[in-house]
Amino acid sequence: PDQERMIFVLNRIEGYTIEEISDMMGIKKDQVSVHLDIAITKLVSSESSLSDESVMKEKISKVIPELQPSVEVRNGIFSYIMDEKIREQKELEKISASIAEKEKLEKGAEEIPEEKESYLDEETAKPKKQFKFNPELLKKITYAILGLTLIIIAYIFITSPSSGWEVIQVSGQPKYDNSIMVKGDGFSSESNIETDASSSVTVAIPEMGRLLIDNSSVISRTKNDNEIKLDKGQIRKFEGDASYLLTVLTPLAKFTELYKGGAFRLHVDDNGMCKLTVESGWVIVNIKEFDSYVPKNFGCLITKGKYAIPYPSDSSPQLISLLENFSGINDPSVGTILSLMTTKETLSLWHIIQLISTENRSIAFDRLNELVPTPAGVTKAGILALNKTMLLDWRQEIELKMD
Repeated sequence: PDQERMIFVLNRIEGYTIEEISDMMGIKKDQVSVHLDIAITKLVSSESSLSDESVMKEKISKVIPELQPSVEVRNGIFSYIMDEKIREQKELEKISASIAEKEKLEKGAEEIPEEKESYLDEETAKPKKQFKFNPELLKKITYAILGLTLIIIAYIFITSPSSGWEVIQVSGQPKYDNSIMVKGDGFSSESNIETDASSSVTVAIPEMGRLLIDNSSVISRTKNDNEIKLDKGQIRKFEGDASYLLTVLTPLAKFTELYKGGAFRLHVDDNGMCKLTVESGWVIVNIKEFDSYVPKNFGCLITKGKYAIPYPSDSSPQLISLLENFSGINDPSVGTILSLMTTKETLSLWHIIQLISTENRSIAFDRLNELVPTPAGVTKAGILALNKTMLLDWRQEIELKMD
């Protein structure tokens, strides 16, 4: 496999011909061609879109400027090899001189002075062997090092989370970049999937889990790894082992998992309004630089011009309505909201405290402090001043009480 990757990198990324690679690696041209074909076949099998030569070239063009060593680095490697060769040669010369001197001393004890003098004259007359550099050999060594570097680059390119998104289930006739998609298709960076009223798609995302794209949805991948954009419709992220966090962009907010491997549903209507329901884990909702923390069995509604206030799914309908329509610092329903709060809505109240006037904040602090007393180091003055460290400590205390 290493040989296949190296040949692929030398041919497709470095631009060497089959003949040049054959000469460089010391193998037959037909063997080079076979290994190159195997490498390309493996790439296509891991991401079917690479069967299109234009897609392959586009992918490679993105890898080269970001990861390929610069001319300065190449020259530096060549100079380093030259310096190492010279250093090794000098070391060998020192060792040879030391051995020769030792032999002279040993033989000198057995020889008569006349013979010793003659011997030394002969030794002095002998010319020293000169080290000859082989530029072609050094050039091959240099490119071998570069080849190994680019093999690692290619491996990262092939196995990174940005590749390998695979469609594992399809119902109806969803479209992938305006073409009918089928099971086994990939979901590449900067491409989009659109479902109608009778179709849906399930995508397997490496190191993150499964994602259901429900009917009547428009979703796309961005340039960033692990990030998608939901323009409208509904998605469902399933719970499972994961190594990365999923981020979802919508017209009104950004949603990011707080912990890996969670599960949630997110719906966006034609006007951009978002409804989030968290089934496991936590999701952070970012709106206008304000973060809302939504845990398991909580939800929130995001509408234009308003913040997201999370609430338990089993809160009273009246309180849910007030929180979903909360308008901020001058909202007239603050008093009613505080009176309806119970222990299970303490996280909701923690968010409210940060979005109301200083006067109302003092009242809200007293109410929240009754339900979940502030931990050590958190003061009323600090909360009224919206001290970030104290707010975080109090939220974590609330989280512990929720568990």
